[in-house]
Amino acid sequence: MHDGSCDAPGFVRCTEKGTVLDYTVTQSLPFVEKLLHFDLLESTNLTAKKGAELPKKGIIVIVADRQSSGRGQRSNRFFSEVEGGLWVSLITHLPDISDHFFYNRALCLAICESTATGVPSPVSIKWPNDIYIGTKKTCGILLETVPSQPGFLVIGFGLNVNVSTAEFPEELRSTAISLSQASGHAWDLPELLTSILRHYHRNVGCAVDSLHSAYSSRLYGLNATARIKETEGVFGGVEIDGRACLHTRSGVKHFTSGPMKFPGNRENSKGSSRA
Repeated sequence: MHDGSCDAPGFVRCTEKGTVLDYTVTQSLPFVEKLLHFDLLESTNLTAKKGAELPKKGIIVIVADRQSSGRGQRSNRFFSEVEGGLWVSLITHLPDISDHFFYNRALCLAICESTATGVPSPVSIKWPNDIYIGTKKTCGILLETVPSQPGFLVIGFGLNVNVSTAEFPEELRSTAISLSQASGHAWDLPELLTSILRHYHRNVGCAVDSLHSAYSSRLYGLNATARIKETEGVFGGVEIDGRACLHTRSGVKHFTSGPMKFPGNRENSKGSSRA
């Protein structure tokens, strides 16, 4: 069993769960310049942000079977200590920092598109960076820049795939869900990652208007009463530049960052975003 990255274009690994992980097909995608696979990392985003590996034209993919210190928005801890999830970071070019939502939107849709047909409950996007199955969180996303290398973006995501109820911390069992819990069967991790990356690459190349229309159709809590920071109103959707809209008694308010909560929903109580 390998204990770090592999320079070969794809390789096979057996996990403690007995699943064979072969990322050869993922590595062979024409836009994936390199895939680095680790047994254990502190955080895939932290590894990516070191800037040791940077893409020339496409993307670099960092995958960990487990993370010891997964991080989310506002430095929240992200549960990813167990095998069975997709704990992944992508490194891509970012010509203009103001365009970061373009990549968030592309990945959110890619995850929805790759999972929605396999689960009975609706898969939706909870602004700004979570994916929900029904009323429970299954994925978080975290975008960060590379401090030493302006012009690059790290897109991290943590997707609960083959994680059992017993493996979730007790405080997350009422608010989090895995794909295997929702579908009743195990998922092939390399196959799922390959699908997500294919959809992501396609989405990045799509016209912005059509992509945003698809994104808007999957928004969680649309037209429901929501609270962003200290402001409460009716969630009216997300502008094409990524700003959330709340219709309040004093007019429409726009927000560039969350969190967004829905009063009375149990999903507000615990959990954090991403990877």
